[in-house]
Amino acid sequence: EWIDTAVRKNPANVKKIRLTLTAGNSSFWAGYATKPRIIIIVTDYSLPKNPFRLMVSPFRIDEKSPFRTIKTLSFIIEMTSRKKAYATGFDDALLLNRAGNVAETSSANIFWANQGNLYTPPLSAGCLNGMTRKHILRIAKENNITAYERNIKLKNLLSAQEIFITSSLKLILPVVNIQAEKSFRYKAGKLTNRLQQLLLDDIMGVK
Repeated sequence: EWIDTAVRKNPANVKKIRLTLTAGNSSFWAGYATKPRIIIIVTDYSLPKNPFRLMVSPFRIDEKSPFRTIKTLSFIIEMTSRKKAYATGFDDALLLNRAGNVAETSSANIFWANQGNLYTPPLSAGCLNGMTRKHILRIAKENNITAYERNIKLKNLLSAQEIFITSSLKLILPVVNIQAEKSFRYKAGKLTNRLQQLLLDDIMGVK
């Protein structure tokens, strides 16, 4: 009911809804219960269409932390990495874990393709189990696209034939540039384009 009320107050045709649950009035947990607060933010939204350019974050995530699989407000590494990316003309930052494997970007899951096969890091790499990630793996299975969850080092990712990112607010966007020790460039390939269309069909209920 609260979400519906907030949505009705925004006249935009396409809206983004952010729901945040806090612990209550205290800024620090003090050992006593307080009533939680729910924050609902509704803003107008347009789906990004331009391909993404990534830089490699200098910060590493702890893939062994039990909190990596939970979407909390503890995003200091992600936000600092993204701020650095924006400041240097990139769209997002690629995050590696302490083992040196690719995990995700600061705002999305990451996929790559080689020889028609699809790959994405496993959850054990420290990435979020994003909803769009789940749908892509399901859609791949339903359409006989071989998909694997595999750990990958940065140098191996950089040699992939296709790379794209996924999130609920981006759907699928191809990656056209990764800045590592030098600049690596890519083009949206056949598998990326096919999955973009399959995902849109799935959302629209097209069989």
